[in-house]
Amino acid sequence: MIWHARRADSDGFFTGNVSALLAPEDEGGIHARMRRPEELPGRSWNRDLAGDGRAVPGEVLEAWRRDVAAVAGDALPEPRFASTVSACFFALSMRRYRGFLETWGELQERVLPARDVGVVDRSLRIYPQLDESTLNACLAFAPDAPSVRPFRLNREKDRLYMHFVGLPKPWVGWTGRAFRFFDEYLSVVGWAGSRGLELPGPVPRSLEAANKWRCRLAIPWVAFRSKAARRIKRFFR
Repeated sequence: MIWHARRADSDGFFTGNVSALLAPEDEGGIHARMRRPEELPGRSWNRDLAGDGRAVPGEVLEAWRRDVAAVAGDALPEPRFASTVSACFFALSMRRYRGFLETWGELQERVLPARDVGVVDRSLRIYPQLDESTLNACLAFAPDAPSVRPFRLNREKDRLYMHFVGLPKPWVGWTGRAFRFFDEYLSVVGWAGSRGLELPGPVPRSLEAANKWRCRLAIPWVAFRSKAARRIKRFFR
């Protein structure tokens, strides 16, 4: 039996029985979604490091290579790929890649800032999203890194991993893009309640089925409020 390490962001959910799709197709790979060039989360890279928005900037890659070599003892001279993977979900063999996971952990410790502002810190030029950025550094340069295998959790409507990127989250308010999955997400909430699972708190009003029409009507206000809050935060930063 091959034991796999799996990670999924808590602001996402699975639909249907995805058990057969979680592990990579072979022991030598990691099951993760490679981003298309236009999806790269590199606004700060493009602004501060003269990136073109379609590849990881050279300055970032050189820092990644140097830091991986420091914790792993060696690093590839060139990156394996020009894009990045999304770390919202991934799975890989523990038997084969325990050492790789330890390298990833050591790299996070090496670049972890003294202040605690959460996993996303846009002031960090090289590692703006600490866990994901360091994972990509290791996948790109660690000699023992697994190969990225095709992502399989976005192909079938009844067996998906849905990830609510950005703000606000559904338990705060629904955006137009996220609202498409209102019924599917609430089915997970209902399932947890029916099993008597301990919840982190009372179910928010935005996650009550009776409020579906109110949530739909509130979408423009929710979007405006979120944008306004982000701009105010940037202004006083």
